[in-house]
Amino acid sequence: MTTISPIIDTFFTPFPAHQYKKGTAFIRSGEEPRGIYYLKTGHVRQYVITKEGEEITLNIYKPGAFFPMAWAVDVYIDHYYFEAMDEVEVRIAPREDTVSFIKREPEVLFDLLKRLYKGVDGILSRMEHLMSGKAKERLIMILIISAKRFGTHSHDLGTQIEIALKLTHQDLASLAGLSRETVSREMMELKKQGILDYTNTAITIFKTDELEKAVE
Repeated sequence: MTTISPIIDTFFTPFPAHQYKKGTAFIRSGEEPRGIYYLKTGHVRQYVITKEGEEITLNIYKPGAFFPMAWAVDVYIDHYYFEAMDEVEVRIAPREDTVSFIKREPEVLFDLLKRLYKGVDGILSRMEHLMSGKAKERLIMILIISAKRFGTHSHDLGTQIEIALKLTHQDLASLAGLSRETVSREMMELKKQGILDYTNTAITIFKTDELEKAVE
């Protein structure tokens, strides 16, 4: 929680709360959003569907995020889907109210810009490896980005990081631009090397330094 979080939470709290079950796409392509969604609990996946029917994950939001801000400032493209990755609770505020709130709270605006540029940096890193990297490098970059955004350190176990967000092999494939079969094969190889382990609910990275060296 940042020092800005209570200010944001105070603004959104009076607005209606909505719950969505895992797998529910509550903003769909071609539909105008009902407002600005403030994510209280859970995780939300933003994705597109290609002409071939393939889903490509563009971003994953965690608690404290609010979206779609591109719609709030009239630069929104309406072919995105927003889907609950687990049990999700959001509060939905009117677009005009949210824009007015951000305008009168410069610290919130600055925090939003920081999030935006961190997101852009992650997207550029993904683009770099999607365009030039091999399958293993592309997968590792997604693991590194996920560890930075959603990972927690275990202080008594050195550099070990646990990604508590449930990322299936299909989710990783969608993020890395790979097939699920390729991701499964590469994840098994990383597991055999003792670099990471994974279950149905989490990915644990034991050797973060080796992952980072692989994509340098």
